[in-house]
Amino acid sequence: MTGPASLRQWATPRQAELLDALEEHGTARAAAAVLGIHHSNFGRVLDAVKAKAALAGHSPEHDMTHTVPDGFKVRGVSTYYDKEGQPRGQWVKSAADDDRRAEMLREFVEELCQGAKGRAPVTPSPAHILADLLVVYKFGDPHFGMASGPEAGGDEFDTDEADRITRAGIDRLVSVTPSAQACIVEVIGDVMHANDSSALTPGHKNPLDVDKRGFHHALLMAARAWRYVIERALEKHEQVIVWMLAGNHDPDSAFSLAMALAFYFESEPRVQIDLGPNVFRYHRFGKCLFGSHHGDRVKMADLPLLMAVDRSEDWGQTVYRYIDTGHIHHDVVKEVQGVRIESLRTLAPKDPYHSFKGYRSMRDTRAVAYHRSYGEVERYTVSAAMLVA
Repeated sequence: MTGPASLRQWATPRQAELLDALEEHGTARAAAAVLGIHHSNFGRVLDAVKAKAALAGHSPEHDMTHTVPDGFKVRGVSTYYDKEGQPRGQWVKSAADDDRRAEMLREFVEELCQGAKGRAPVTPSPAHILADLLVVYKFGDPHFGMASGPEAGGDEFDTDEADRITRAGIDRLVSVTPSAQACIVEVIGDVMHANDSSALTPGHKNPLDVDKRGFHHALLMAARAWRYVIERALEKHEQVIVWMLAGNHDPDSAFSLAMALAFYFESEPRVQIDLGPNVFRYHRFGKCLFGSHHGDRVKMADLPLLMAVDRSEDWGQTVYRYIDTGHIHHDVVKEVQGVRIESLRTLAPKDPYHSFKGYRSMRDTRAVAYHRSYGEVERYTVSAAMLVA
């Protein structure tokens, strides 16, 4: 099959509809007349679908007929011919298609969560709240799915331990923080140790030490743990804002996790999960302006200017400005032109890679309370050593 219908498997539903019409009516003008659109649309659709099919190895006009599995793309094709010039064989070289893998992960999570939409029970609002306060629960690089142990040069850690210390951490924090009207659950990035089942970093393809039970097990455990965190925050605060930032380990899996949580809490009006694609987050509270970024793309000292440009109106109407980052797993605090920039520690221990590099950061998580008129007023720190099993 070499006509438009042969391209259907690489088409979106709308593109497939146009391809079917073209197959049925024979010409673009005839199909366009039936569908009530301009015939030029068919040329653009054909070009787009042909390009996608070619990445998978299907382009008969170029003697490419051997497709590669979904999640891969063709890196090269070699065709050999007989004496009469007829093609007799073909070698197809393939490589992982990172964009398609990310798309497949999101499709998997979306399909998985269809039955969970709006399943969260509506939690009663707390009886007493302090309208002039906002609490930020600050979680640095949780690394769900990481595996480590002394035998490999790291510290004992797996997905079960990530789950345990995350739950214990929020339990401790909500027991001491004030009943502020609003809170932000800020996960600074690298909530997942791996972006997918390849167990490689997305950017540089470095191998990762991962839980032997697999990526999907880690993703499921992470979803349950952060659901618990949000539920605990709902017991204490009227409004819960969730920032699940993308890190260098998990630019796609972090979004998939946030999407799953958004589906689950869809019917809970007091939960707001930010699904925006931006790697920067901002929030205005009275005279306070908050920013957040994983820390892998922009230097700490350059973040205040970005905040001023991105949120110029809020910048002009606030006095107290704060930016949190992660990525480096240790405490660094800088004040740049009146903006406090803080790099967060993590509850996760060092893995073999960071152990061999000589990193020896302390482990903790924290919550900070801010007054709408006076900025930071209270701070609470929970050391990982406190969260013993």
